[in-house]
Amino acid sequence: MNHHTPSLPDFQLGPVIGPVLAPSLSPPSLFLPAAASACAPWESTDTVSGADDDGANRKRGVRYWLQDRLFTLLPPGSRECACHRASSRSGASVVLNSGGRARYRGVYRCGNVWVCPLCAPVIATRRSCEVATVLSWGSKEGFSFLKLTFTCRHEKDYKLLDTLDCQVKALRSFKSCRAVRRIRASLGYVDSITAKEATWGAASGWHPHQHEYWMCNLPSDVVLAEIEKQLSVEWIKSLRRHGLDGAIGVALRVGVMKPDEISSGAATGYLTKAGTAAGYLTKAGTAAAIEIAGGVYKQGDKKPHKQGHYSPMELLALNQKWSDVLFCEFFQAFKNRKQLTFGRVILAAYKELFGTIPGDDFEVVQQNDSKKPDEHEVIALLPRQLFALRKARQAVKVLELVELGLIQDAKDLIDLVWERFNQDAYLAAVASFKGSGGLDGRRFAGFS
Repeated sequence: MNHHTPSLPDFQLGPVIGPVLAPSLSPPSLFLPAAASACAPWESTDTVSGADDDGANRKRGVRYWLQDRLFTLLPPGSRECACHRASSRSGASVVLNSGGRARYRGVYRCGNVWVCPLCAPVIATRRSCEVATVLSWGSKEGFSFLKLTFTCRHEKDYKLLDTLDCQVKALRSFKSCRAVRRIRASLGYVDSITAKEATWGAASGWHPHQHEYWMCNLPSDVVLAEIEKQLSVEWIKSLRRHGLDGAIGVALRVGVMKPDEISSGAATGYLTKAGTAAGYLTKAGTAAAIEIAGGVYKQGDKKPHKQGHYSPMELLALNQKWSDVLFCEFFQAFKNRKQLTFGRVILAAYKELFGTIPGDDFEVVQQNDSKKPDEHEVIALLPRQLFALRKARQAVKVLELVELGLIQDAKDLIDLVWERFNQDAYLAAVASFKGSGGLDGRRFAGFS
């Protein structure tokens, strides 16, 4: 496995030739997570370039740096490695909106909500808005929402894929048993929203768990503690049937969602608990919506007794061999799994309200790539020019130059990177052809 460490380029604006094309290969300290520095990279008050009041450049820099790390870890040819490196059929370009923010349009997007630092925030933001819409609608219709978290006992030597598969089977068994169906009926259960998540802890290894919001016509005389105890007993039975175990009060937790969790967008409650890798979801919706939609970017709990717990994105940011191995294990275990699922009744209501149902993850990122009304094209890129910029780690630099109004400087930087890229490709092709012995070596005496 290649552990070459990419880094952000020098973000201080200056001459295009020189240090711009020779970035340091050690990650800046602001990208080290909480265990390695005073605060996580997304909590740092430092900025990547100049004045950055809202931290937007820093967040974007973190996302691209993490995606460069991802490129070095995943198998060559995987769709995640081509994300934001290849152009779509319409061709890539740099566009600028009315607010002065630049981005790349017409790029290939992998749509992987689990591991892609560039696609996951887009998907999580959309999902949190959809969940917030469902919660708001359900609350107005008089429904109550129960919050459930399913987990199991886990040890450091447990393999994530095995634990996850057993947990999925246990959940299926749990929901189909008569006792649970009877309890659901007593709660006036209507439908649910589910979201999978996993974190890793130094003491106990992988911790896969599932959040669920149950939409119910909740009776006024329901005793929640008793309901939790009854459900916990059935859940632990299901776990044991599939080779896992749990404890009452830990394996299953049940709570009632408060009205302010649905209506408030403040960073409290579950929002504080969930966190995001670069603050991506702070404006995405309510705390309850973010908890269930933003699990990939959930930060390890900063309480003293929980230090050493990491989300997948924090493992990627750690930039250590052991954390890279764990991140790749996470990638393989959650590959092709859905992160968030709406029940059939909720989907039917959603379609009746809006005439459509939430699209899949790939559709969400494709819609995000489409041109917005307030955007105009600033620079059109040639095929593979975006790949060249990503390889030289200058893609973020180009966007910052455009946002500062230095369009010509951005074009000059693109031309310089493109020239270097073609020279390197030519020399590599010549060296490869020489080594293959396809022609007499004397024919290449003039090349070096």
